[in-house]
Amino acid sequence: MGKKSTILNRKEEWFNYNINLLTSCLDHSITNLYAGIDLQNKLEKLRDLEKETEEKAWRPQTGKPDLNSIEGNHLDKKRKYLSNSILQIRKKTSLLQSEISDFRSRIEQQINEIKEYTSRDDQEYDDSEIILTNNQDIWS
Repeated sequence: MGKKSTILNRKEEWFNYNINLLTSCLDHSITNLYAGIDLQNKLEKLRDLEKETEEKAWRPQTGKPDLNSIEGNHLDKKRKYLSNSILQIRKKTSLLQSEISDFRSRIEQQINEIKEYTSRDDQEYDDSEIILTNNQDIWS
């Protein structure tokens, strides 16, 4: 049982040693990379250039699709589909408008016929002669 605790202790020591070694190597690599690219000086130069120029710096436009990209191709297909749909709807509405105008003209013709018929009946009969009994419909 004493050996297990010794083995566990050695594993824990080895694990801690590896973590410390890895951490120090990463810190050293990041420090060298940061120093190698000289990021701080480049940022300062960029700020100086920004102060010297009167024009605003170019920035990419967000929210506007790039028509040469895959998204632009999709949007172009969508636009064509929608324009075709609009054309079909316009054709249908023009057909419906012609049918509606035909229907209106028939209704107007029927109304005129009814007016003529009722005016003839009014001339032939007196209102006192028309007697309706128990909700009898005039048109039946």
